[in-house]
Amino acid sequence: MKHLIKVQEVYRVNTDAEAEALIAEAKNDDRFVLVKYNCESKEVKAKGEIIDEYIRITLNKVFTDEKMPDSKVSIDYVIEEPNYGTF
Repeated sequence: MKHLIKVQEVYRVNTDAEAEALIAEAKNDDRFVLVKYNCESKEVKAKGEIIDEYIRITLNKVFTDEKMPDSKVSIDYVIEEPNYGTF
């Protein structure tokens, strides 16, 4: 039997408020323990100019103890396609 012990998730958000909300949501989620998180401001440059700025959030989540796992965790990833409308 396999047990999911921990995961590291990396998110991209546009504002400090979104970053704070994401971290607060993770801290208040009782399905896992948020053992570490990190926020990092990033810049995208082209020809020496900043063309985009964003914040990268890294969340480290632990679901169960590695030595004595007491739960089974299933994760379902859903990819949502952007809606560009009709042309």
